[in-house]
Amino acid sequence: MDKTIKISIILPVYNSKQYLEQALNSIKKSSFKDYELIIVDDASIDSTVDIAKKYNPDVLLINKRTRGPAYSRNKAAQIAKGDILYFTDHDVIIQKNTLQKVHDHFQDKNTNCVIGLYSLPSKNWNICTVYKTAWIRFSYFNSPKNVNWFFTAVGAVRKNIWQKSPDFEYHPIKIDGSDISYGYDLYLDGINILLDKTLEVKHIKKYSLKFLLKNDFNRAFGYTCISQKSFRIFGNLPQKGFANVSPGFISGTILSALSFLALTSSLISPRFSLSIPFFFILYFILNIKFYLYLTKYFSFKTAFSSIGIMFIDHLTCFIGVISAVAYSLFSLFSLLKKKKPI
Repeated sequence: MDKTIKISIILPVYNSKQYLEQALNSIKKSSFKDYELIIVDDASIDSTVDIAKKYNPDVLLINKRTRGPAYSRNKAAQIAKGDILYFTDHDVIIQKNTLQKVHDHFQDKNTNCVIGLYSLPSKNWNICTVYKTAWIRFSYFNSPKNVNWFFTAVGAVRKNIWQKSPDFEYHPIKIDGSDISYGYDLYLDGINILLDKTLEVKHIKKYSLKFLLKNDFNRAFGYTCISQKSFRIFGNLPQKGFANVSPGFISGTILSALSFLALTSSLISPRFSLSIPFFFILYFILNIKFYLYLTKYFSFKTAFSSIGIMFIDHLTCFIGVISAVAYSLFSLFSLLKKKKPI
């Protein structure tokens, strides 16, 4: 007979009125009922708290000032009563059987951490939203069964493992990637992170081009700051990439920068224009599997439209990486400057 494992659902929110009701409705409709819902509001200035109260969460915490989702998740995890901590986001709709599938995984005492992935985006969404959501799903779907990152949109970990491992890392500056960092810490501690590719949730966030580029700049900045903590990560980059960022994506990011540099240099000297076709063709070849994926599940038009967006996105990621390296060097220089001579 199965032992019921109580799940603590941890949901950080901030100015989430656009999506929160849909997310909470999906939790309410879950077929698995043995859970507690902990919502942490990060000092929202819209009607987020009022919406949250309508759904009578077991715990509603309100931060006095905005601290970021990592801080909110840590705060909730510390008071959670469940054997399993299940993390989700305000713009994620779970399926009726999502929590049941999570529960079933943890019936195996050797399972300590499970993550899922996004379902295919709606064909009716704008091209930026389709591109971003489809790319995340594509990268996860092509990953191995056991991974070295965590996913706070749909991820669960045993409470006793959480208590032994570091919290989500909180940064004084706003950078993304605390879940990636946490997953890598688990991996280094020998904890297997299972990627269940049937554990799907629907991501309903709508992306404009401006929001997409801002989001991916922050993620590139954050991922780079995280990767600099460990030389082991740098050693893996050419063969395995970092988290769900594949070597192909890293190469594409570099190629986008080289292509842009060649394009701008050609305005000064025409001889640089000779290298532009080479860089663009190589860039296209590196990403052709993703374009074929978009063609298969959406249309040729969607795939073609994504080429330009992906190029700009890669270029933005490159700028994020360079900015993070510059920030780290500046921080190191400032630290050395403050040290008094012996």
